Amino acid sequence: MNNVAFIFARGGSKGIKNKNIAKFNGKPLISHTIESALHSKLFKDIVVSTDDDKISEISKSSGALVLSRPMELATDDSNEFLSWKHAVNSYNKAFDNFISLPCTSPLRNFTTINNMINIYKRTQCDLLLGVTQSNHIPNFNMVKLTEEGKVYEYETSVNKVFRRQDALNCYNITTYAYITSPEYIINADDLMCGNIYGHILSKQESIDIDDIFDFKFAEYLYTNKINLDEEE
Repeated sequence: MNNVAFIFARGGSKGIKNKNIAKFNGKPLISHTIESALHSKLFKDIVVSTDDDKISEISKSSGALVLSRPMELATDDSNEFLSWKHAVNSYNKAFDNFISLPCTSPLRNFTTINNMINIYKRTQCDLLLGVTQSNHIPNFNMVKLTEEGKVYEYETSVNKVFRRQDALNCYNITTYAYITSPEYIINADDLMCGNIYGHILSKQESIDIDDIFDFKFAEYLYTNKINLDEEE
């Protein structure tokens, strides 16, 4: 099958300044994903969609193709699924599998990515994404907080529970990988409107860098080659 990896990395991040190219273990964050994807030999091309000249320069030097993303698709309020549509149309080559690899998950394992591609093909779903077991469950240990600090429980369609064992079976969507077809992206109204499957992943592999705490924690694990899954 003809696999193409896409990395969507806009400039102007707020949580961490220039997050996508911040030095992670001495190398721009986006370069880790590009170089690992190249080393895996799973992909015909690795394509970066960006609005930022510096991200573009670093991506090219790391071995990726670069698509220039319009500014209207690179704002804080932009729907990334529209960037996916733009990327598929701009790539303008025939291919089978679209694999989005957000560079904010630098601990991903490409053996797992290969397994996910095989699951996607076997299940014939519209889209396969990674999930992890959630520690936070609406009908057990989550609350709403008003501006004054008053706490309210979430109203759910199921009975209130008092033990984790009886709580809802909840999962978090990760930024590990999204696997789908170019046809689904072009024809779908939104990301989750089709036949969606989830693949349960290791929490360590799935760390998503959103703020400086995530960044430092992921870098510590990566640099020191610590595997928390083996220590459980």
